[in-house]
Amino acid sequence: MTRLAASTSLWFLCSAPALAGTVAVQVEVHQDEVPSPAVEAMVWHALFDRHGHDAVILDADDPIRRMRAEDLTTLYRFEVSWSPLTARLDGRGIIGSLAPTVQVEEYQLDGAALRPFAHWTIQGALALYDEIPSQGEPAIVSLPQIALQEAIGVAVNPVMAPIWYREDPFLDVPVELVADEEYRSFYGSRWKEVADLRLRRASVMLRQAGIQLEVVGHHSWTSPDDLHGLSDLLDALAATPRERPDSIRIAFTQQTDLATVPDREVEDVGRAYRPGSDVLVADQAMVPDHAPAWDEAEEASAITHEVLHALGVTHLEAEYFVMSPTKASTVHRLAPSTRALAQTAAHARYATSDPVHAVAALGAAAEAWLAEPESQIDYIMGNLAAGPGVPPPGWVAPGSLSALTNAAIARYYLQLAERDPDNTALWQSALAHSRAASTTSEP
Repeated sequence: MTRLAASTSLWFLCSAPALAGTVAVQVEVHQDEVPSPAVEAMVWHALFDRHGHDAVILDADDPIRRMRAEDLTTLYRFEVSWSPLTARLDGRGIIGSLAPTVQVEEYQLDGAALRPFAHWTIQGALALYDEIPSQGEPAIVSLPQIALQEAIGVAVNPVMAPIWYREDPFLDVPVELVADEEYRSFYGSRWKEVADLRLRRASVMLRQAGIQLEVVGHHSWTSPDDLHGLSDLLDALAATPRERPDSIRIAFTQQTDLATVPDREVEDVGRAYRPGSDVLVADQAMVPDHAPAWDEAEEASAITHEVLHALGVTHLEAEYFVMSPTKASTVHRLAPSTRALAQTAAHARYATSDPVHAVAALGAAAEAWLAEPESQIDYIMGNLAAGPGVPPPGWVAPGSLSALTNAAIARYYLQLAERDPDNTALWQSALAHSRAASTTSEP
């Protein structure tokens, strides 16, 4: 086979929940019709749909060493290429475009060597859709990404992953699922099941950060109909009473017109306070005849993105990550900064009984991974406020903290003092940390 430009290889390890199959996977992409990070995500989501995999990218160059270390015995190699293909449509003549070919090779680990075991090839069809332009005649467009999703979905069907037991320790983050009347009307009696499927996919994606989502309730919500965007709808959600003050509330809406931004070419998919406890996700509308499993993948990516915002994670200026500001394709990868910020925030909220320790951890993470001072302070203060309790004035010695953390704590105490103006201890603590912030030398 002739190799075309932009050939890349990616090694992964699938680390799945108990009783799920776990395999090592290699993805190789020839020609950048669909970029390799997007193909990687398609394989991850397809394996999850078929086998419940939780794929983790490996940085190591030697898959045999990692397979032996993890007691894995099976490797699947996915090779993606593109070839010209034509289709004759009634009244439209002959339509030509590129169609995907997915070749899969299975290997078994035998001692220190990988032995070929099986192989198969899937030739994907063209994905052709009517495009109705604002001016001019309707046209037929080819969507290579959709064609490749469908081909990979078929290519993973013969995978026979071995059963492997693993009990990974993940920190549970409590979430409440809320659906507005439009969402409940659209899905009917299945709305809880639909929301749970999307939430489960998001939860598995978040395991990369050592956390997972635990549903603690389902609730109905009557959303206002006279608003102008998702931000307004998020504000309306936040104004409604909460069942669980410690949970992250994830609301689903079918007011998809609020997700359409006139001056942008992309659809708005969600909103969240950063940091915060309320998340809003607009139901994702896919192209006709699109496989339902990819609807779950797209919306789970949006849920994951907004939950990470609620934990104080900022956008990542890189494509094909969950926290990219614009989701150009199906995604699943969390960057190191995303994993560190999310895990620290979740532990500060749900696993640290001593708020002093939470302050120290949040401050260290903010200084290590956030560049903007305002984002750093919001990350510390917002997650501290959502955490196990208010550190009484005097518990956190200003001299033991960096200038950044002192500034965040000063702002935190000041907001508390504004709500309780007669509490002189809060005012004194805010002043002490403010002074420390102006005098403490940065490391």
